[in-house]
This record gives sequence, C-alpha cells and structure tokens, in this order.
Amino acid sequence: VMAACTLSTFQFQTGKTTNQLNDSKSKSIRFPKVASHRSVRTKASTEEAHKKVFVAGATGRTGIRVLRELVSQGYSVRAGVRDVDKAKKMFSGNDSSSNVGYTGTKDESMEALNLDLVEIVKYDLEDATTLPGALGDADVVVACIGSPESEPLDWTLPRRIDGDGAMNLINAAKAKEVEHYIMVSSLGTGKFGYPAALLNLFWGVLDIKRESEKCLIASGMPFTILRPGGMERPQDDYCQTHTTTLYPADSQFGGQVSRLQVAQLAVFAAGHPDPAANKVVEVVAEEGAPLLDFSEQLEKLTPIETKYLYKPTAVEGLVTVMGFGGLAPEAINARLAMVGALCVLIGELQGKGSFLSQFEATWFPSLLFVLATVGTSLIPFSKRISPKDAQAGPFSSVAELVNGRLAMLAIAIIIGTEFKTGLVFLDVVKEALPF
Repeated sequence: VMAACTLSTFQFQTGKTTNQLNDSKSKSIRFPKVASHRSVRTKASTEEAHKKVFVAGATGRTGIRVLRELVSQGYSVRAGVRDVDKAKKMFSGNDSSSNVGYTGTKDESMEALNLDLVEIVKYDLEDATTLPGALGDADVVVACIGSPESEPLDWTLPRRIDGDGAMNLINAAKAKEVEHYIMVSSLGTGKFGYPAALLNLFWGVLDIKRESEKCLIASGMPFTILRPGGMERPQDDYCQTHTTTLYPADSQFGGQVSRLQVAQLAVFAAGHPDPAANKVVEVVAEEGAPLLDFSEQLEKLTPIETKYLYKPTAVEGLVTVMGFGGLAPEAINARLAMVGALCVLIGELQGKGSFLSQFEATWFPSLLFVLATVGTSLIPFSKRISPKDAQAGPFSSVAELVNGRLAMLAIAIIIGTEFKTGLVFLDVVKEALPF
C-alpha cells in the first residue's frame, strides 16, 4: 500500500502497466496491485536526485514516509534521529511494536529500506552543538519535527521542540549554507481560524510554530513551508480517493491529508526547488478535486513577499519572553530568590530582624537590585539565548534551576514561619533544635 499513491506517477512517465512494475527488481520498494491514486507528480531531475537530503525526525510518522519516498527516487539521505539503535531496527523492518510505518492495512508490516542510500546520524534539537555534524554535507533539509503527542501534559515540549529546537536547526542549516529548507508545519499558524486554532490549546503550539516559520523566512535560505491539514485519521490509501490540493498561505483552517501525501509533496519540493521556493503551501486532500500536477499547483502560488515577514514590536517580544512558558519568569524568580534567601539569612544572623524588617530598612537598594536583575536577564532572553547556552563547569542551567527552586521554597518557608509565629526565622529554628 505504501507505493499505491506513487504507482500511477511511474505509469504516467514510463507507460508501464501495474504488472510490469510488480515484476521490476528493487531492494527497497515492492509495488502491489492497487487502484490509481489521486495526485500527479513529476520525478526529480537527475541533477536534483544527486543532492543529499537531511531528514529531521526520520523515525516519526511523517519523517519515515519522507525517507521512503526519497530512497525510492534514488536520493542519498542523512536520517536525523535521537536513537540510532531504534532507527536501525525500524528501517530494517523489524520494529513490529512501532506504528509509525502503518501503511493502510493492519496486516501489512513495514518493508526494509535500502540502507545503502541512508546514513543514520544522531542529533538533538535541544543541543545546537550536535546539529552541524548531523547536517554534514546535506544540500537540502526536510524538517518533520514536532512535539511528541505521547506527552501532552508536558507544557514545555512545544517551546523546546517546535520553537527553540526548530530554530536551532534553521540556524545550523543557514550556517551550513543549505540550498533549500523544507519545513512541515501546520494549518492555522499564520491566521486564527477554526477548527485549526483548537490545536493551539496544546500549550500554544501554533503560535510557537509560527515563530519558527518566521525564523526560517528571515534566514535568507530558499524555503518551502508546508502546512498540512489533519493527518491523524487518513491512512496511506487516502490518496486513492482524495486529491492532494495546494492552497496559498492563511486560506485554509480545516481539512485532512495523509502523511504519505505530505511526504510526497515534501520530496517533490526537494527535487523541484524552482516552483516550490519561498512559498508557504497549505495542503489538504479533497474528494472530487481536479487532478493536477504538483508543479502546476505550485506555480499558481505567489512567493512570500517582504510584507509577509511580520516583525513583532518590542512590547510583543517582551510579552513572549515573559509569558507563560517563556524563558524569563522562572529564571528571574530563581535568581532573585537565591540572592534574597542568602541575604535574609545573613541579616538574621547579624541580628537585623525578620524578612519584613530587613526589607523595610533596605527597600530602595532591594528595588534597584530587582530591576538590575530583571534588566540584565531580559537582554539575552530577548535574543532567544537561554541559560543552557552558558555552561561553565558546575555552573550549569540545571544547577541554577535546582538551586533557584530550593531558594524560592526557602523564601516561602521563611515568610510563612515568621508570619505565623511573629518571630525571626532563625530564632524559631534555634528553639526547635534539641541542642
């Protein structure tokens, strides 16, 4: 079934029948007898097929389909994965526990990829130092990354993966002077509209994806942003009855499309940069829609103009950094709490009274310190520089996070104890000690 939606394309080009195609020898793809599909594509030119493609998220449900399409067309591929052993097992067709390779019939297992064309490379979107090596000498990047749906309660994931991680990859690709960057995004990122906007309930993921889109557009690299409709329900045989249909940016807010159809479009864009370059493409599959070549549909879409590059104001940037899930709130509170807890305890040891008494006596220098801490923290945060980017031996982002949380807890305990007892915290501790 995996080859169902590619079959008529080969017939269109070669004039071969289904049985002739089934008799052809291939290490990686077998062509079953199936009905014709509902999209027409054109194979990449020999020159484009010789290019090396880096696929980010190659073990994901969309990424592995992109990988298969690329291999079937003879591309050399660098498969970016987090777990190399898992990827080898999956690509060899032995990962029976995984459902990412599901092709439309539950009794059909994944076929092995032709690993002669695939180089598996480990990378971590959250560790920017791993990305240049993972990209290697790739000419094209296809980014099929997104927050794992298996952890819906982790509110940090969209920011870490769809936001900071995606932008880390974009910046690394720019530094490598990649020729074409293809991003799989989502409907609803550019303009509010139902039902696509409901996805934003998942910790603001659409807003975060939009930030990454803008980062890619502003990078100066030739790009193609694909915004697919819902991909959860359609299986790979969806394209036999529903035509892949392309629309301009911010025009669609509903509709479905299979992951295989999105993968086919991504690979087409990789092999045909001219009609696809610098365009935001919204992708759905429609029953009864005209059967048009991808190239013909892409030619009708207008490349992104400068006016589309929305630049947030300083106030909007501040709101993003200081907002729920932003970089600043916990880090700033932690830094203030660590210094504050230390100063209060030292003051109590010196007999300067309770927390409230010390604050009343030093409110002005305390206010200046708070403003200085907030100001100096916001400067790097506003430039998307996070604490993890500054590591020096034991002075790490993890250490700051743990110590900061402990300090905030300590401040709360000190204030609560002094409010309840009316005594200085250290005096209460001394009275409680058995010695």
